[in-house]
Amino acid sequence: MCWTVAAVLRIALGSATVAAVTTAGVVLPIINVTHADPALVVLATGAGSVIASHVNDPGFWLFNLGSKDDIRDEQRYHSYCDAMTRRGLAPLRINPRAISSIHLGIQLMRDALAARPDVDGVFCTNDDIAMGALLWCWERQLAVPEQISIAGFHGLEMGGQMIPSLASVIPPAFRSGAAQMLLNKIKNNDLNHNTIDLGYQIYHGNTL
Repeated sequence: MCWTVAAVLRIALGSATVAAVTTAGVVLPIINVTHADPALVVLATGAGSVIASHVNDPGFWLFNLGSKDDIRDEQRYHSYCDAMTRRGLAPLRINPRAISSIHLGIQLMRDALAARPDVDGVFCTNDDIAMGALLWCWERQLAVPEQISIAGFHGLEMGGQMIPSLASVIPPAFRSGAAQMLLNKIKNNDLNHNTIDLGYQIYHGNTL
């Protein structure tokens, strides 16, 4: 490299920069947002908590609706799987590997109901998809949450303004502090916090 690296804030797996630095034997602070970032606590447990509080009936079928295979979608999916298997239920997933959008949510809700007309609920890996799922239910005159429950992820304001108001897991996106942790590490090598639990919020809205 022709430049000096003081630290690395790694956002995704497979970073060529990180590989080049570590292969060269350079010792420097690395914060991996997908593994060491405090938001991981939210990604790993928030989705499961929403599901766990509503999946009590052995006959309850819940789909996971995702968009792409990025690390965040995968973490939310695995947490969903954990919650389902702990209750002896089979995880169900539709993941088209497409860019997230409300329109995609409409398509995924249609596909979920086509695959299993008796589905009781869907957990979406983000609010865009969840809003699309809700719109599809409106169009088909499916009562939410009486006939089908819907939950999203991110706590977007638009979801909260939907009718009914969309349930969602709200991560502390602006409080994760990964960059600040990295700066602190550069200044003080004795800082060795691996994970900081910032918690999360669940907005139950009116769709659960």
